[in-house]
Amino acid sequence: KIIPFLNKNDSQDMKIFNNLILQSHILFLPTRADCTPMVFAEANAFGLPVVTTDTGGVSSIVKNGINGYSLPFESTSNDYADKIETLLIDRDKLKALSIQSRKEYESRLNWDSWGLRLQEILTQEILINKGQV
Repeated sequence: KIIPFLNKNDSQDMKIFNNLILQSHILFLPTRADCTPMVFAEANAFGLPVVTTDTGGVSSIVKNGINGYSLPFESTSNDYADKIETLLIDRDKLKALSIQSRKEYESRLNWDSWGLRLQEILTQEILINKGQV
């Protein structure tokens, strides 16, 4: 089923997006180039683990066995199918991955956590520049 562009600022499109996520077990995005795909954090907010490609900044978001899997860039369609099939067969593993995905969102992959981490980094840099560290 092909879903056209959804504008999450439109309430009807947002409802469609949320329903699609809630009907899913895994977000599969075999990206070839991505810096920091926010869709992974959005998926994890719904407890949806990710299966993707280890490229760009993907591994800074997707931790193998924690909130999904980043397969090597050279992976084939069979490699992705095998990983997804393994998860769909082992429902306990998928459930644990789903729970951990939500925990990753709550602890690390949200704007509040990002803001706090940025504040820590900037404070540390200011102290270093003042010679206080």
